[in-house]
Amino acid sequence: MNVIEIKNGVQVNKKFDKVKVQGFFQTAEMLENVLGLRYLLKCQTKVRSFVVQEENKDLVLIHTRIKNGVCYLLGSLECFDYVDCIYGDISLQKLIEAFETFFDYLRRNSIHVFCVRFIDAKSQTYAAIKSIVEERGLLSEDDVENVAVQLGEETYDNYFSSLTKHAKQNIRTAYNRMSADQKVYECKFYGGGTEKRRLHKDCMKVYQGRLQSRYGSGLVTRIGHYADYVSEGAVKEHGTVCALLIDGEVAAFLEGFIDKGSILVPRLAINEKYRRYSPGLVLCNEIIKDCYQSDKIRCLNLLRGTEKYKYDLGGKTYITKNLKIDLRGIYNDEAETGVSS
Repeated sequence: MNVIEIKNGVQVNKKFDKVKVQGFFQTAEMLENVLGLRYLLKCQTKVRSFVVQEENKDLVLIHTRIKNGVCYLLGSLECFDYVDCIYGDISLQKLIEAFETFFDYLRRNSIHVFCVRFIDAKSQTYAAIKSIVEERGLLSEDDVENVAVQLGEETYDNYFSSLTKHAKQNIRTAYNRMSADQKVYECKFYGGGTEKRRLHKDCMKVYQGRLQSRYGSGLVTRIGHYADYVSEGAVKEHGTVCALLIDGEVAAFLEGFIDKGSILVPRLAINEKYRRYSPGLVLCNEIIKDCYQSDKIRCLNLLRGTEKYKYDLGGKTYITKNLKIDLRGIYNDEAETGVSS
């Protein structure tokens, strides 16, 4: 096997999109969302892409950012909720060989630390890396808790009955309060079209207000989130924007991506003006109702964080991993010098 650095990462990613086994965060569409100035300034280094080849055939695609002698797998600095490299249906042994080749390439080019954050603990990539590293080159490993709501084949009524007594009461109370206060509510779910972009703009006004109340009115707070990967991706082909409107005003919204029968939700926020009505809980409940009207979506993946409302909705914890590896610790020989990072 050999490693080559490529300049046409998006085009190569599009070819891998036809065969890859990874999810939406590893698509060419997501890569495009983080190639702009916003992430160049945030990460202080550009994206560099590599392909591990076997007999002149592209086997594994690895997008990275490299700085100060550290190689970060793409998404680690950008805070994707799932980080991985990109490949098709290959064996674990073949993937191990590909990573051994890539790690040796990095080491020979004076890059001595490999860092990946938010990699699925059940992924083949995690298994491959761990089988190479074992303990000798592992600088740190941490668990990150995430929560997903899996929707079974039963009806919505069955789902609701399965929730805890406390959770069911919270949901009923939210609806009862809106009714008692004579509030008119509606939900909007968009997967495409100009209406999605219009709703996204309204949601961003709410989000901006929340950020300013927490962090002040600096430049990043005022405009930075308009160019982050969630805002860029939510209005594209695989993005979704959902909102609960109360009396015509956005009371809660979520933005994310549709991926393999799941809604991935990296952003969910409420309008503090309507906190009394638990609008985030109501919105998620309405989305789950809608999912039961379709066979396409069977998971509302609320991603990182263990906020109480996620468990009220019946969510279960799953783990992603943060790994930091000393590449020099894997090999007994001295690293050769090469191209500077």
